[in-house]
Amino acid sequence: MRQLRRRSTTARRARERLESTAERFDTIGDVRGRGLMLGVEFVDRAADWRGPGPHAPSGDLAESVQAECFDRGLIIELGGRKSATARFLPPLIVSAGQTDEIATIFEEAVTSIHEGRTRTREVST
Repeated sequence: MRQLRRRSTTARRARERLESTAERFDTIGDVRGRGLMLGVEFVDRAADWRGPGPHAPSGDLAESVQAECFDRGLIIELGGRKSATARFLPPLIVSAGQTDEIATIFEEAVTSIHEGRTRTREVST
């Protein structure tokens, strides 16, 4: 039972960190998921969009963030509409400290992409 409470606390912490990042960037349309399986959808609010959802998915931006995360030592998967959702699928044994490190790397990668500075690639947003 103690392990379930710890996982629940860790999952809540991870979601809160990702939502905090989403509040800083209007290119993040949604943070969703269940438990530790979370997704962050990247969108293009300026695009002329008539498809499902309120905003056009931005697979290019998601791919840029994925590459920047990889360069920083974090592997994330992409999925969803136009592969615009960064998927977080850590093992259930992930610690609170590791969760914080994941969220920090992700936030730094998103910030870097938006500021036009990347570690190894030129990326346009």
